[in-house]
Amino acid sequence: MITIGNYQTWKFESINDLLCSPYGNNISTHIGATVFLWSKYLEWIDTLFLHISKKPITMLHYTHHMSTAFLMYMNYYDYLSPHMYIFMGSNCFVHIWMYWYFAFPNGWLYPYRRYITQIQIVQHIVCLTTIVDTYALGSERCEQNKYGNFYGGLMYLMYLCFFAKFYIGKYLIKYKN
Repeated sequence: MITIGNYQTWKFESINDLLCSPYGNNISTHIGATVFLWSKYLEWIDTLFLHISKKPITMLHYTHHMSTAFLMYMNYYDYLSPHMYIFMGSNCFVHIWMYWYFAFPNGWLYPYRRYITQIQIVQHIVCLTTIVDTYALGSERCEQNKYGNFYGGLMYLMYLCFFAKFYIGKYLIKYKN
């Protein structure tokens, strides 16, 4: 829905349009963003299942899942940030592979699990770059949801640190031993 909304509002015409042009009252965009927002609350069920099954919940998992709903909310209400396609699109792309791997942990994605984490790290770098770029463009040329950008910058920096630490501990240090 968000891709359709971006197409309908001509946001794929340029990088500036993608990052700065408002969505207006485009119904596809708003339905897609609403569904995406509610999906962040549904992700809390992952944490509930881990808790019920008495499996350990890492700080990365807990912090990431508990904060993304808040972050999306901050970028949705009062004003849907014009650059949200970058965040929602990359998040959906990463979660397809991540949940496929979680559903079949010994399946064909098993040898590629480190790449899923690498894609998540790249996602966080791209999202941070997007926030910095929209700040650099200035509010007169690129109106943004200021609260969404502020909290997005803090949280994506936190996500990047958590995921980088996880990657180093799981895939780099492990192979040195």
